[in-house]
Amino acid sequence: MKTTKDVLEKFISLIHLTGAIELKECLMEGTKKSLKVCAVTPSKTFALKAELKGDYSDLGIVGIDDLNLLEKTISLMNDIDLTKKDNTLMLKGKAVKNKLLLRSPQYILTKLEEEKYNEVSKNSKGNEFVLTQGDITKIYDYYSIFKSSIILKGDKNEITIILKKGENTSELKLKIRATVKPFESLMAGIFVEALKNIDTEVKVSVKTDLPVIIEAETENYKVEYFIASLKRTEKNG
Repeated sequence: MKTTKDVLEKFISLIHLTGAIELKECLMEGTKKSLKVCAVTPSKTFALKAELKGDYSDLGIVGIDDLNLLEKTISLMNDIDLTKKDNTLMLKGKAVKNKLLLRSPQYILTKLEEEKYNEVSKNSKGNEFVLTQGDITKIYDYYSIFKSSIILKGDKNEITIILKKGENTSELKLKIRATVKPFESLMAGIFVEALKNIDTEVKVSVKTDLPVIIEAETENYKVEYFIASLKRTEKNG
């Protein structure tokens, strides 16, 4: 399958991520319609489902055991011809050829069945609103100062982001186009890190104290993040 560096590199970055939600390995499945990934972190607090659009059926199922190496390799290339030969992933360009050893699917510990993901995530869906890139930038800027957990509150056409650090509190209100039912959830900072990893507007589903769903789709890919909420107490909200 021929693709471009920018498209493939972006897709891998959506899966690889960084920090507490970094996925170091994953199972990919090439189909006639897309290259699919469904994975969960060892902590079980974060999961994702992603698809890179296009015919990747020649790849079949591939076990990637070093997403960081794959992403860095792609970053050095331009147009890429992506193929699989035996237990090796081949990435060929005009003047370069890379061979990355694949791992047997049975040894990929982050693998997650799509049916199981859909079953676990379905209760969290609904009560949706859109965050624009401008909204995400504002949220990330405030989060960068406080680096704390986040209280997400919403009602009607407004959501509120509350950050606390010791006795200090920051409260950011954002107007949204949708009308949502009242909700309140406590989220770890990985919620903001996940938002920042996507370079387009996102759809967010929030219900009180349930995991949060973040969804995005472009002409090249679609991705869905599942992020567990934290237990609220009188002290933290």
